[in-house]
Amino acid sequence: MDPELNVLAIAPEEDWKHLTSLHSISGLSLLTSTDILQEQLSKSQLIILSATNGAIIKQWLSQIRRQSDVCLLPVMAVTAENHADSHHILADAVIDFPVSPAQLEPRIKQLTELSRQIKAFSPLVEQFTPHEGQQVNLLRYLSSRKIDVLTPTRSLNSKLGYAYPLAAAFLDTSPGEEFARLAELAHGGLLQGGGYDRLHLCPDCKHYQLNFREVCPQCQLPHIKREGNIHHYACSYIAPESEFIKTHQLTCPKCKKPLRHIGVDYDKPSTSYKCLQCRHLFPEAVVNCLCINCGNIFSPPQAQIFEVKEYRLTLAGMRAAETGMIREVSPHMTASTPSEILNHTTFEELFRVQHWISKRLQRPLCLIGITVKQAGNGSPIGGRLRQNLRGNDLICQLNEAQFVILSLETDREKAELAMQRISKQLTGQLNKSLQLKIGITQLPQAEENLEQLMAGVLRPE
Repeated sequence: MDPELNVLAIAPEEDWKHLTSLHSISGLSLLTSTDILQEQLSKSQLIILSATNGAIIKQWLSQIRRQSDVCLLPVMAVTAENHADSHHILADAVIDFPVSPAQLEPRIKQLTELSRQIKAFSPLVEQFTPHEGQQVNLLRYLSSRKIDVLTPTRSLNSKLGYAYPLAAAFLDTSPGEEFARLAELAHGGLLQGGGYDRLHLCPDCKHYQLNFREVCPQCQLPHIKREGNIHHYACSYIAPESEFIKTHQLTCPKCKKPLRHIGVDYDKPSTSYKCLQCRHLFPEAVVNCLCINCGNIFSPPQAQIFEVKEYRLTLAGMRAAETGMIREVSPHMTASTPSEILNHTTFEELFRVQHWISKRLQRPLCLIGITVKQAGNGSPIGGRLRQNLRGNDLICQLNEAQFVILSLETDREKAELAMQRISKQLTGQLNKSLQLKIGITQLPQAEENLEQLMAGVLRPE
């Protein structure tokens, strides 16, 4: 633990008893407060929030994450167990009462390492607008916390029925307003959106609270009743059952004969609707939509379809988090990983980003070199090789016979198994005499020069 780790502990006076164990942990330079003060936050490396009342913790967390200069600070919440679930989105660690040094010390150690990673980020450029600074901080939070997916949650306070609480805090928006800001990041290639849910919205106010209801086709009101029709065999009269009911007995309104036995005197071949407002009879009701928010009434096909997405950080988003630059995104570093064979320049650019991500997040990746021998005249080895790789693998063709592949989220053992499979598939698809000379090195490693790494895998021992 750092010899001078500046920790700010905030708690209401009545809850200080839950944090007395902090004073027994060596290496802490402890500052205490009963409320959030900007000057104290700016001097801290780690924040501990403690309160029996979960609403206080939630308020403090939101306040911290909305302040651009301190929003990335590691935060631990110490609270009652029944409040813990509501804080995990904005807090880096949540501990239930009561706490002990044995619980706190390993968590503080983890958050200290997180604090070091955050310090490694480049300072935000002065030319940034508050809007852009918020976006960079959101990307940095996702990157530093290794958050793979930004998932929406159901929200009655959002007119879209969903919200992204984490994004709303960093972007300083009301629930639902962050949708446009996230779409902007996705359009710039910094986030990649994927399908999560589909909503029907009011075409006027764009609100999700719609009531789909059956109504009378004549007066368009929902005061309708469904009932069975009766067919009287003797006189062939057909009408709703309510017309046959006379003093608790079924009597035909046409011929006045009583109906005693179904299947003998009558049957019920169908149903129909009756409007209790205008008395109209009709075989099928129509459906319309009432917007609970603005009162607009419209037909279902007029409802606006809206896609709710979950978002993942892209290569470009990782790079923007590292450098603090979002205005100039490389056209090659888009939301989707290239599915084609890359040129050397593009491959080198993506390699640098992926190597940095691998070191920062401790995720393995492998650089693979392939030299093709006896491929046969005109054999489309490059295209075939690309088809047999995963969609997120990067491949570069150096010349007619040499290729390098960057296999993401893959250790050496998995890469060897994959190359055995691909070699077998290619010999079956192209030429049984095809030979592939394969070299593999697992990253990250100290060597960052791509040319030297490629030379090693293309001329393996």
